[in-house]
Amino acid sequence: MESLFLVAGLGNPGSEYSHTRHNVGFIAVEEFAGKIAARWKHDTKFQARVARVTVGSEKVLLCEPQTYMNSSGEAVAPLAGFYKIPPEKILVVVDDADLPLGQIRLRPGGSSGGHHGLESIEKHLGSSNFARLRVGIGRTDRHL
Repeated sequence: MESLFLVAGLGNPGSEYSHTRHNVGFIAVEEFAGKIAARWKHDTKFQARVARVTVGSEKVLLCEPQTYMNSSGEAVAPLAGFYKIPPEKILVVVDDADLPLGQIRLRPGGSSGGHHGLESIEKHLGSSNFARLRVGIGRTDRHL
């Protein structure tokens, strides 16, 4: 099987959440996908929207779990397992209320920092050795 990277943007499915800051993971991955004309499909087997893209010479699988934020690992881990993507080749994009709006923090691994979506992924992968891109949403208004 080909070598892939996995980029998972976390959020909550449904129109009532679509423009909330809590969905910044979805928003970021969708913006990236739009720039490279990725084609999304709903994959019920993995409870996720997915798109396969090539970035430079790398094959990348984009993912938006449709399990709700706090259960993201139920989609990310089976997807990574099926495609044999090790945790070191996974990037998770999440909201962070402790960072000011628009500030980002990229780390190659670490703790969940109390983020339930990251906790779920750690639990289901059995590892915290995946990169996370935290996007600041601040603690004020919920909507963008």
